[in-house]
Amino acid sequence: MEEQLQSSSPSAENGKSATITNQQPGSTPQGKKSYIKYVAVGIVIVLMVAGGVLTYTRMYGASSSTGSGSQTNLAVPTLNSNPFQPANAPVPVVGVGDTVKINYTGTFTNGTVFDSNIGKQPLVFTVGSGQVIPGLDNGVIGMKLGEEKILTIPANEAYGPINSTLITQIPRSALGNQTVQVGMGIGGTSGGKQEQGTVTAVNATYLTVDFNPPLAGDTLIFNVTVVGIQKAT
Repeated sequence: MEEQLQSSSPSAENGKSATITNQQPGSTPQGKKSYIKYVAVGIVIVLMVAGGVLTYTRMYGASSSTGSGSQTNLAVPTLNSNPFQPANAPVPVVGVGDTVKINYTGTFTNGTVFDSNIGKQPLVFTVGSGQVIPGLDNGVIGMKLGEEKILTIPANEAYGPINSTLITQIPRSALGNQTVQVGMGIGGTSGGKQEQGTVTAVNATYLTVDFNPPLAGDTLIFNVTVVGIQKAT
């Protein structure tokens, strides 16, 4: 649509009346191309903004309104507490040849504690190597890391039965003027080996010394917890 205004003033050049034409935007081919270009740019900007909002919502969660204001719920990833072991990895099990660490408390059958390492360094040994008594050595096989177990170990799997040949009498005079009391430890030689014995009786003539292990003849109860496993290579 065109609107023509006639001017009554003559043209300075030819003396003819001048015509002023006002045109609406987009009424010419050039105007239509510019208009379409602006519209396309606007659509692209709207799509970019909408895409950014959608991505932010998916990553960080939507805001939820409360009575005192708005609160944003952020999606926090859950991390495995042990980054060196997959969450579904099998729990290690003790086998022969493995090196284990255990915490233990040993008691007699009447409940009296004779030994414990609780609050101290764990006991470390290689399973099947004979470093500990047989009942304890075999008792940890099949235990899982972190497992607790009560082992009842008879004398023949602990320190053995009492051997009467290891109980001997020593002349009192062999110790000179040394004071001797029941329960005192005395070193001696048995079979060419240095042994440690315990005085069990004293009189004016002889000392009775027992060279059996102190826990020989006793059934022992161990409360054991496996706190470390190094698998055999």
